[in-house]
Amino acid sequence: MEQLRAIKQAESRLSLIGDHASVLSGKLEDLLFRAQRIAQSLKDDAKVKSTDSMFGYDLQNFRRDVRAFGNDAGGLSSALGSITHAAQYDESSLIHAQAVMRLSDRLYKSLCALLDQAVLAHQHIRQAEYKVDAWYMVQEVESLTQQAQVLPGIANKLLVAVSSRQVAPSASMTTNVFPDGCQGGIAPAPPVLQRRAAVPLRPVGKPFPSSPNS
Repeated sequence: MEQLRAIKQAESRLSLIGDHASVLSGKLEDLLFRAQRIAQSLKDDAKVKSTDSMFGYDLQNFRRDVRAFGNDAGGLSSALGSITHAAQYDESSLIHAQAVMRLSDRLYKSLCALLDQAVLAHQHIRQAEYKVDAWYMVQEVESLTQQAQVLPGIANKLLVAVSSRQVAPSASMTTNVFPDGCQGGIAPAPPVLQRRAAVPLRPVGKPFPSSPNS
């Protein structure tokens, strides 16, 4: 019961974080479009000042949202790993473990797409005052992507642990066969070899001492 509740909580958390990643992707897509438009206007006439005066402000807000997303997603891999470590076969948890696997893969792919958008936006931004913020944005999104990279693997291990029964070893595997038809878990003790007493050697050139009666 505890395992089922923990897996449901992980599923709910992954779903919320995945939705948050989709929101970030929409905001970055808007920034990318505006960066392309500003770059095109500067390419046509470098002396023309951009009319998008809110671009830098929105870029800083996006970086703030990325950091908040990192706080929400922080520790997700550790929590999922703890559940996986203690997971056992449970048919009722199978559906939720499959959902965790699907959501983990979705989150990782969403962050990979977010990183591609961030890199593309950084390439289109030409203004020096925005270029630094864009570079830090790429680094922050890349860090999130690396943290989420292990999630599909952990979720796959959880799915395997929940869906696999532990097969008890058969008698033929546990019974040891020994020589002379002996069976069992303990091998017969080897025979004890007793060492015979050493016979004293006669010194060379000296006879054995004769007995007093001789």
